[in-house]
Amino acid sequence: MYNLSKLHAATRRTLLGLSLLGALALGGCATASGPSFSRVEAPQPGKAQLYLYRKSALYAMAGKYQVVAVPSGQSLGELSNATYLVLPLDAGKHSIGVMEGYFGPKTFDIQAEAGKCQSK
Repeated sequence: MYNLSKLHAATRRTLLGLSLLGALALGGCATASGPSFSRVEAPQPGKAQLYLYRKSALYAMAGKYQVVAVPSGQSLGELSNATYLVLPLDAGKHSIGVMEGYFGPKTFDIQAEAGKCQSK
């Protein structure tokens, strides 16, 4: 006959060990690899400046989002989890795409004004 109390104790220890390993693994992923936001910088003379923010999301910690000009597809940079990207732009209308893994680009249009900072 099996000793159920010993079996339950072993199961609890195994589950506790696996939980601790999982917490340590997730804790190692919790730090952002990009720059920390400190303050808005003034744009270069005759230019506008666009700040793109990416909120922290547990499900998306490992992936980087590619930021591209639309329709050319020219790379403008990338956004890691919980980071930001600063894009100096000429005044005028711009279309920006953010490639979110398998979901294709999310695009938005912006009317950039020289001497101004904008955020999305």
